[in-house]
Amino acid sequence: MMRSQFIKPFGIGAIIALAVVGGAIFAQPLVAQHLQQSSYGCPSIVFIPTSIEGSGFLMSEHTGYGPNSMQFVMKPNSTTFVNMTYFTGGNAALSIYGNQSQYFIPIQYLSELPSDTGISSNQSGIIIAPVLVAVKGNYTLSAIYEISASASAMKASYIASFPETCGPQVVLTVGNSFYNGPGLTSGAYN
Repeated sequence: MMRSQFIKPFGIGAIIALAVVGGAIFAQPLVAQHLQQSSYGCPSIVFIPTSIEGSGFLMSEHTGYGPNSMQFVMKPNSTTFVNMTYFTGGNAALSIYGNQSQYFIPIQYLSELPSDTGISSNQSGIIIAPVLVAVKGNYTLSAIYEISASASAMKASYIASFPETCGPQVVLTVGNSFYNGPGLTSGAYN
């Protein structure tokens, strides 16, 4: 009698766990397909940033779109760094690391806020390039990106679509204060 009291809750828990895992596995291609159609051109292999840290910036804050969305403020004629830790999903980190030149490349275009207009790194005066990629575990790697704003960099805010990511919004503002206008994603993490 006592054993049957535990079988039903255990069975229901197992069914729920299988449904969650199965849903994640089967929904991932649909989400990836939707993201690939977005204006940021999400890639077929998506790395999920689990941590975004900056150094050398005037200031930084969460933008509100998930726990890892950030806005970084930098001055013209300065160099800063962003360290991103990625979860690679079912893709082995070591395999991606072996082909890093395919995945970790300099960012050629930024989206200027609030218009979301694409602007080349030459026009903006901002150069973003990976300087170090390292394997942290079977499904985790990190990449350090160097961000250089020239002395003539346009004072504006940009959404930077870091290589091979979709999801967290990373805003780079060249100036002295945070951008708070249209185009910022808002939510529970402000």
